[in-house]
Amino acid sequence: MRNADRLLGVIYREVSLEKLFKDFENYQCNTRDFGMNINSPAFLRSAVVRYTHKYPNNYSLEEVENILKVYAGYGNVYIKANGNAIGLVFYCAEQLFSCIDGAILVKFDELLEWDGICNKIDANILIAAYASKHSNADLKKTGAVLKHDNFSLQKILHNGAADNHMHLKASGYCADMSWACLMLCSFNEDYILKTFIKESKMIERNFAISVSSALLLIKKIKFIRLYLKSWLLKYSDLKNLKRKFIVDLLNEKDDISFCVKISRLPIQYVINCIEHEYSSSNNIDKYFLVERNFQKQIFKLVSVINDVFLIHLFNIYLAAISQIRFFLVQDNEGMGFKKFKLNENVKDRLISLNSYSLKGIINEKEAYATVFDRCYKSQICKCAEFRIAPKSSIEDFNLTFKLIEDYSIIMWKKYYDVSKLNYGYIIHFIKNEEEKELKIGSFRGEKLREQYKKQTQILLSYIDKNFQYSDKIVGIDAANYEIDCRPELLAPFFRRFRENAISKKVLGITYHVGEAFDELCSGLRAID
Repeated sequence: MRNADRLLGVIYREVSLEKLFKDFENYQCNTRDFGMNINSPAFLRSAVVRYTHKYPNNYSLEEVENILKVYAGYGNVYIKANGNAIGLVFYCAEQLFSCIDGAILVKFDELLEWDGICNKIDANILIAAYASKHSNADLKKTGAVLKHDNFSLQKILHNGAADNHMHLKASGYCADMSWACLMLCSFNEDYILKTFIKESKMIERNFAISVSSALLLIKKIKFIRLYLKSWLLKYSDLKNLKRKFIVDLLNEKDDISFCVKISRLPIQYVINCIEHEYSSSNNIDKYFLVERNFQKQIFKLVSVINDVFLIHLFNIYLAAISQIRFFLVQDNEGMGFKKFKLNENVKDRLISLNSYSLKGIINEKEAYATVFDRCYKSQICKCAEFRIAPKSSIEDFNLTFKLIEDYSIIMWKKYYDVSKLNYGYIIHFIKNEEEKELKIGSFRGEKLREQYKKQTQILLSYIDKNFQYSDKIVGIDAANYEIDCRPELLAPFFRRFRENAISKKVLGITYHVGEAFDELCSGLRAID
């Protein structure tokens, strides 16, 4: 398993989707070298070059080639299409997981490897690949976050642990809900998709060369999802499309022309089937289970056939879901507040697609329910501090707190054999970058100070009036940018909370500082 995470990352996450679509041009003339085939000199050279560019101090070109060929040999055991990169997925899944009482578990000795792979490609891919090869593996018994097989340690942890820094929506199945919305929405949701592409900086992060090309790529991925799904349905005309037509469609360069062609295809039956999978389930884990089940069935299909065309489509889909998912969640690559803020701002942006073309299939409010589902499924987290941003009014505080408490009770009743999660709120004041160019007559941080003043007044008023959920507020915090938002901007408002606590409510106070600075002395000064 040495370097398996890096190899999977290079093959699926670092590859250009535009290049993978362009590979269809070679399908008719040379099927032997078509697709992500490690036996193909062109693909092998491309993967090796990407690896050595990303990890220049790791191995030489020849060494990486040899490692990939060895892994290809391991993967050939699991598929008929010898040498295909998808065999490496099967091999890694077999090495990582075991199955006990139907639940897929990570082998305790492979936890570090699993952590590395989760930061390179979408975790659902490995889980689905393993489930496709093991009839005793039950995806319904396998949680969103996999447990490990060290039962002694699990027994100790079941005594209870606290999560004292839980960002609310990001702690649930928000990314899975976003992917479901993306795959289910119509092909005409250009405004929201373009907004997401720009806000998540997909172009700057090398997803595509332009916003329009990224939009077209996403639509092509949506079509691949429908086409692959059609292979799992008994009645579907979509899978009978001529492959030359599919090749021409996926090599289409114009968005309008692509959408016109799509509108003429028999896709509605397939869409209805996928919608039914979500709408017919009352279980909150449907947001990751539907996708896992889909991938599991396709993994089953491609492992027993030698259809390089179909396998290449699936490989493109796996590469796409791995790349797009990391625009929604934080990984270990490239730290810092700017990246954290980037993902924090867009983590649930795609869920708004539900309001337009999804007929309410995805319930946006259930993002809160998924947080509790994840906690109760772990059977470890007994206490939590939810971090939420200040609200613009007392009514907003009440509505948000009531919604969260309602879902807390609903999910607790579902898991009747566990104690109710004990949780409180940390009100998370957001430090933003201030304007560097000051206008005449203004002072540094003027807008931010005014914003913090309003937020402080509303929060203090909410606490003073002792509303139903006031006791749930246990502390305040300031986090995010540091370099362009100095501590003195929030200091007077934090003092107001401390003074208020003398006679009324004692709040815990934390302040992230000294984690980012231009110079060491400025970081030390900020701490002081």
